[in-house]
Formats: sequence, C-alpha cells, structure tokens
Amino acid sequence: MLVTSNLRSKKYSLKELLSTQVPLIAASFSDTADDNSLKTAFEDGLDIAELRIDQYGSFEIEYILSQVQRFVDFPTIATVRIESQGGNWKGEDQERLDISKAVLPYVDCVDIELVSQEILADLVTKAKSQDKLVIISHHDFEATPPIEELEQLALQAKDLGADLVKLAVNTNSNDDLRRLSLFTLDKSSLGLIVIAMGQEGRMSRLCFPAFGSSITYAAIGEPVCGQLSFRQTFDWFREFYPSFNQKKNAQHVP
Repeated sequence: MLVTSNLRSKKYSLKELLSTQVPLIAASFSDTADDNSLKTAFEDGLDIAELRIDQYGSFEIEYILSQVQRFVDFPTIATVRIESQGGNWKGEDQERLDISKAVLPYVDCVDIELVSQEILADLVTKAKSQDKLVIISHHDFEATPPIEELEQLALQAKDLGADLVKLAVNTNSNDDLRRLSLFTLDKSSLGLIVIAMGQEGRMSRLCFPAFGSSITYAAIGEPVCGQLSFRQTFDWFREFYPSFNQKKNAQHVP
C-alpha cells in the first residue's frame, strides 16, 4: 500500500492545480495498477489520477475504499462510468450512488454523467457539502454534435451544479475538429474539458488546452479512443506550453 493512514494530505489538490491555469494531464487507473507504476507515473509528471471504479474486480465498499485510498496522496477524479457512456457499470443506479458517496472523503472530484438524472442531483449535493469538485460529463461515440447542441449540453450541466463540464465526442473529419475547437474557444469560461475522440481528433489532446480545455487525458498502457501515451503527451506539453515546462522544472520532474 502507498499510504499508511486514511486521510493524509496530498501535496496539491485538484482545485489548487486548476487555479494555476496550467495545462493538466490525467490518466485512468483501475484496480489492476500496481503501486510501483502509480508512484512512477506521478514522479514522471502525471497530474491527476482518474479512478475508474467501474473497472474494479469487486464492488464491495470495503474493497473499493482499500483501492481508492492507494491514491489519497494524489489529485484524483473518481467515476463509476455506466456502460452507455463508455464504462463497465451494469448495476443499479442506487448502488452506484452509494459507491460514489462512500469514496468522496478520499478523492478531489467525482465525475457523473449528464444522462444519470436519477442520481445526479443527490451526488452533486453530497459532493458540494464536502467541498468536492463535480464533473458532469457527456460522451458521444458516434459524432460531433452541432455547436448549438454542445452549448446546450454544457449549459445544462452547469445548471445542474457542474464545476467542470466534460464533453467527449467522436470526430470523423477536420470539419468536426474545427467545430469542436470553435466551441471550446467560445465557451471556455464555463469550465470545460473537451475531448475529440478518434484518430481525427488526436491533435485535440495537445492543442485544446490552449483553447481553454482544463484537462487532457493520456494513456498509461494501451491508448484508446485516439488517446496519446502519457509520455508523448508530457513531452509535447513541455515543448509547447512554457508554463507547464516551468511547473515541472520547479517540481524537479526529469
């Protein structure tokens, strides 16, 4: 285990990282990640761990908490992603809500899908009461919606209490990528995480932070949905974002 107590203080919270307005890199972890690879990822400059609880081998609360507490020293986003939104969760909403509430003391942020209307308000209220950030997300694996629809999704999520709105949509052409770029530039003040999935959208992983997208997701292991590897992303961020390079130098990241 990487931690010896339930609630040790991390060096930086996600809220503090976001306030710097320096591009951030997140990577997803299931319960199969070993302690050495986790420690190495953060020593190598990873900013955020996304905890994919829906990919865990057991959904017993005690087991989940034992896994989540491995990350308590690091900025974390926890999600129990439903199958229709790209996740593995096939169970009941109430159980998913109970899991999400249980992990709140140990994470910086929870990610809940916009379509999860039956439990969304309850989780947002609970998260806010514990001063946790909330990402409300929407995934479209088929296409990039029109700008008007993207705006509607973002505004709906904000109205429901999102601190950050995550929109991950499939891009099938350069026109899709340009449309998503324009949306990100125009609406970045809402607090956005925008991802262009698919091979046509790979460059979004590098350039969208310049347009106002707060977090880029990279792969530790096999990339999916047009992701770049963490090492590729990190090296390009250092090349193109002076503020990112300066921060990593100050943290003595090699």
